[in-house]
Amino acid sequence: MHPSDLTPTLESVFDDRIHLRVIRRGKSGVVELRQVVLVLDRDETPVAVGAIRIHLDHLPAAVRAPIREGRLPFGRVLQDSEVVHSSSPGGYFRVLSDPEISTALRLGRPQRLFGRRNRLLDAFERPLAEVVEVLPPTDISLPSEATE
Repeated sequence: MHPSDLTPTLESVFDDRIHLRVIRRGKSGVVELRQVVLVLDRDETPVAVGAIRIHLDHLPAAVRAPIREGRLPFGRVLQDSEVVHSSSPGGYFRVLSDPEISTALRLGRPQRLFGRRNRLLDAFERPLAEVVEVLPPTDISLPSEATE
């Protein structure tokens, strides 16, 4: 897994833009909750599954609309809007995919997958989002900094 934002890293690796397929969403006060699949624009191939809690009150007002729209990944919205932020991975894990993750990633059967917990923080170290990200199995080599 990569120590920075997942979306730009995956877009670089797959040489394609990514959009979301929303599985579930909700809201709790000023917090947007989503369970999503990140898919390639060119052919809808799933490249990650995740759950994210977004703190809308810590984001500029202009960024909230594209987040609520739910089409673009959070990392893409931050990058396109030039929101200063940092990633703070909180742990890496291995998990056996359950039926929901297997279906979302088109695995066909349960498989061992790798993931991470990550916090995205604004310039004042306030949380913008907490996310759990899980990658499907792949034989694509990630850039060297992604494997450190």
